[in-house]
Amino acid sequence: MTIYLFCCIAASCPSEVGFPTVELPHHQSGSTHALIQLIFPCEGIMKGLTFYSASGKATFTIAIARWSDGPLDKAEIVHVIKQTATQTGVNNISGLNGGNGYSVKAGDFVVLVGDVSDASCIAYMTHMDDISGGSYPQLALRTESLLELEEGDILDLDNEETWMKERKVFAIKFDITETDTSLMTGVYFSNLYVNLSCLESVWSWGDGTRGYP
Repeated sequence: MTIYLFCCIAASCPSEVGFPTVELPHHQSGSTHALIQLIFPCEGIMKGLTFYSASGKATFTIAIARWSDGPLDKAEIVHVIKQTATQTGVNNISGLNGGNGYSVKAGDFVVLVGDVSDASCIAYMTHMDDISGGSYPQLALRTESLLELEEGDILDLDNEETWMKERKVFAIKFDITETDTSLMTGVYFSNLYVNLSCLESVWSWGDGTRGYP
């Protein structure tokens, strides 16, 4: 069994979660990435997002996953959002879900599903790319065999035959309005949360976390 360790320490809930939306060397195609270190650190409402696309017609799916209360390394899909780029470059999308947004809890993470017919989706970089500016490729799990997600689906992230470990950062970030001031301060072992406030703060830009697999 794989136990993932994440450090997530902050003084207040950020208004944005994610990474700078700039051009990067690669673009997601028909694959699914579980961005298990792109974590929402507090409970809130996700009302908008910004991403960088190499195509003005790129389509993809954003899912929000929540660690299961049962076995470790199982996560449930709680929201599925179909998205289409409106232009090449930076896309700012507001008023998600008719303006109501999507509720998220501390520890929820992002899953991105690319369109198999479009190789010009969200820009990303890997740990092999020599790019300065503070970006740090995080642990991501990739699969080619799961290209459709629905609410209630359970992801078995411990299945190494399905999920491959990679290090990537995607040019996407999410707007969040805080609804609970209880922050996730400490470390997160899959669905087992342990408070270790002595760990170093590794927040970048105030809108993302860096962790240690």
